[in-house]
Amino acid sequence: MDVCWQDVRKSGGSLSLSGRLELPQIPVENSDVLDLTEVVVQVTAETTGRQMRIQGTVTAQLTYRCSRCLEPFTEPLSAEFAETVTTDPQQAQDEIWLVDAGCVSLDSWIEQTVNLSVEFCPLCRPDCQGLCPVCGNNRNTHPCDCVEDVADPRLAAFHEWFDDSKNQGER
Repeated sequence: MDVCWQDVRKSGGSLSLSGRLELPQIPVENSDVLDLTEVVVQVTAETTGRQMRIQGTVTAQLTYRCSRCLEPFTEPLSAEFAETVTTDPQQAQDEIWLVDAGCVSLDSWIEQTVNLSVEFCPLCRPDCQGLCPVCGNNRNTHPCDCVEDVADPRLAAFHEWFDDSKNQGER
């Protein structure tokens, strides 16, 4: 999706655009994202002299893999972004991007906005029970009576030493 300086100036200094964008890299780069619908983008661009302020809203549907039970679930995504660009090298700063006087491509900013909005450890629901570490059943759908061994195997020798000490003291 592109915003052109000439189009914004022709419309009186303010222009609203909408469009759709495919981002096939999002599920590839994020292992918990199984699918992403087409991204809908609403953008407003305002120009003042040699600067242009671009604000937008990104919406889509994400299909995640739950971090606990590994079941797929869908969740809406809605995020906003705002960038300022300029054609004047002297005005360019940390928060103001230097661009050509032609058109500004928003694709990388939109992709970054979506990537930053992806959940780190997505859960299908807040009280997800996850998978049983013994039998592997999904505890949300099939509760089990498995007994979990909570002992840390790295400390097994330490536990044996205490068991031996108790047995020697009883004799």
